[in-house]
Amino acid sequence: MELTSVQQSEILRLRQYYPYRIIIGIINKDTKEFMASAVTNMRIPNKLAREGHEVFVCN
Repeated sequence: MELTSVQQSEILRLRQYYPYRIIIGIINKDTKEFMASAVTNMRIPNKLAREGHEVFVCN
């Protein structure tokens, strides 16, 4: 699945604000809602991926 331009711009905004964190995009498996977040480790993205959500890790 591809991210839309609005979702990509949200990820880029987070990358500029938090340059040393891991930026992730999450699409909820139930509601299909997109959420972007900046995390310090891979604990949360791995947990969400195990639960079945779509997780995008952006470098």
